[in-house]
Amino acid sequence: MIFLDDLQLDMVKSDDDKRELEEIKSKDILKFLSEKNLYWDRMPEVVNFIARSSAGETVGGASLYNIRWFNRTAYISIFVDVDKQGRGFGKKILKKTLKYAFEVMNLQRVTAEVYEYNEPSLKLFESVGFTKEGIIRKAKYMDGKYWNILIYGLLRDEYFNGQTRE
Repeated sequence: MIFLDDLQLDMVKSDDDKRELEEIKSKDILKFLSEKNLYWDRMPEVVNFIARSSAGETVGGASLYNIRWFNRTAYISIFVDVDKQGRGFGKKILKKTLKYAFEVMNLQRVTAEVYEYNEPSLKLFESVGFTKEGIIRKAKYMDGKYWNILIYGLLRDEYFNGQTRE
């Protein structure tokens, strides 16, 4: 329990607490809330994938995370086993994950955060149509140095109009 002057702030712990808040949110406040506040625990915030080769060997994985269902947006992260890199698995994982994001989940936008020192990932995301949209300056510490995180985005119409799909 947190007290701030005459305000008490408690963790939501019961269904009664949730119902009480739902009553407040059912008023004309919805347009000001993020969908995370609208959906509580009904909608997943993360969808994880495991990638296997045609031989059944695990080669990597992917995640769609920070999913915002009302806005139809998510972040994407992919990885390939270090021993399997350089064989095209990254591009296949990325394309299949985007296919799921746009064609199954019906997302409007997918965002990627790529470390500026990860040139293969920068080229990969650009090669499937992502656009560099911004920089989070000096936000990643690696090997004794701070690096920028580059923000890339891909919109639904860019996915369907581009060469991203298989």
